[in-house]
Amino acid sequence: MFVSANQIYVFLACVAFGGVVGVFFSVSSVFKHLIKIKWIKDLVEVIAFMLVAFLYLLYSYNMRFPNLRMYMIVGVLIGITAYLKSFHIMLAKFLKKAYNIIKRKKAIRRHDRR
Repeated sequence: MFVSANQIYVFLACVAFGGVVGVFFSVSSVFKHLIKIKWIKDLVEVIAFMLVAFLYLLYSYNMRFPNLRMYMIVGVLIGITAYLKSFHIMLAKFLKKAYNIIKRKKAIRRHDRR
C-alpha cells in the first residue's frame, strides 16, 4: 500500500480534531448532568453528535481532505481517546485543586468576618 506524506498530515489533523471533539464532549457531558429527563439527555447527545459530524465535514472541506477514508476515522477516535485518557484527567485534577483552593479561601474569609 502506498502512503503519501499528505496522508500522514491528514491523519495528524484528524487526531487533533479528535482532541477538540473530546473537549466538546466533556463540556456537553456537564450539560447532560444538569438535565434530569432521560429523553432530553438523549436528544442533547444526538444533537452533540450531529454537530460534531457537521463540524468534521466543515473541517475536512476547509483542510481539503481527500475522500473519507478509514484512517481518518481512526485518527479522530485516537484523538478522542487520547484526550479522555490523558488531558481530561489532568484537567479534572487541576480544576479540583482550583476548586479546593477557592473553597478554602472562602472559608477563611467567612471565619475572619466572625
